[in-house]
Amino acid sequence: MKKLNIPRGRICEEKMAPWRRDNLDRKILDKIAKQEPLSADIIKEHYTQANRVFVERVNNYEKENGRRGDPKPGDYIIAVKRCTDARQATMSLEVFFEVPVLHENTAGSIVRGGHVFKALAAEGIGITECHFECGAGRVAHLLHADKFHGERNENVLRILNSIPAAVAAHEDSSIRDRRNAIHQATMAKYCLEDANMRQPVYATFFTWENGVDYQWLNGMPISQLPSMLENEIRKMIDYALAEGREFNPQYSTMAVMYDPYRLGRYNDPRIIMDALMNEFFSITFDFRRVLNGKRNPLSRTGMGSLIYSNFHDNKGHVKGVGGENGTRMVGIVDPSETVLERVKDELLQNPQIRELTKKGETILPIKYDVDTRLINFVE
Repeated sequence: MKKLNIPRGRICEEKMAPWRRDNLDRKILDKIAKQEPLSADIIKEHYTQANRVFVERVNNYEKENGRRGDPKPGDYIIAVKRCTDARQATMSLEVFFEVPVLHENTAGSIVRGGHVFKALAAEGIGITECHFECGAGRVAHLLHADKFHGERNENVLRILNSIPAAVAAHEDSSIRDRRNAIHQATMAKYCLEDANMRQPVYATFFTWENGVDYQWLNGMPISQLPSMLENEIRKMIDYALAEGREFNPQYSTMAVMYDPYRLGRYNDPRIIMDALMNEFFSITFDFRRVLNGKRNPLSRTGMGSLIYSNFHDNKGHVKGVGGENGTRMVGIVDPSETVLERVKDELLQNPQIRELTKKGETILPIKYDVDTRLINFVE
């Protein structure tokens, strides 16, 4: 895939997404391209405006085509399990216009119960999408080789042990992470078989080894879906490169927690807040457990992903939110203020998170209205 020759932090006007070129603050886009930590005030300003741009795009589309309904389990044409990695923002708004899409994000793209695939329509397809230089794959490699010397957080270990030693054994990320995509697709197929479902599951790979590319590893559907997805992914790549985005290292303005089953048709905060590649470290949870009063309602794999990005080894590992100068910024997105409050309270039960977020100062509740599609940062 062709790579645009744009210096880091420099914007190429003619290649930018037109709705971003005309409506978003260039100074903030420059900060994101340069991978600077963003304050809470800048985050609120930028993503409130980016969300308004998203709403305008949806409204313009639906004036011509009618309002798109909110899918339910059994309606989804595409179900994707992908990593939480900020670079892996591979879905565009146009895909959500065309077909119902559901996803779950967990570090390492690991499949355990396979719930996202069980929401597929009879004619739907599943995708396990991994990426080059996966942090979970690298640490799993070290763990299985007895070379891992970091904090042995039980939630992080749950993720690492879901990438078997034979998959993680190879030193080369290019080989190791492709193996993991295929392994997780196999796990997804077993989950579907156990539920008496027969939808196909394909392994895909997002890479920036030799230019930025998206690859099908074990075949692809005989339909229009692959070409539609590839065309939109190429646009997303070009838009990111046009704004001077780098793919190494990983960077995030905030780690985002949400339940895609509660957000209607446009169920990805990257879509709702118009985030490009290498911008949001996105983690999915089952917030319905919070509403139902379950004990320890936040999943261990989800918490493992969040801890890895913002807090592991008392600093986190994703630039922008983790590391020595990281903001520890966490966004929680949901339609219910009750859920937002309970999730924040649950996070603050963890002494490490309570300390590093300054008793919750860097945790930002974001209310999303499924009907109007508008967000509001709750004070």
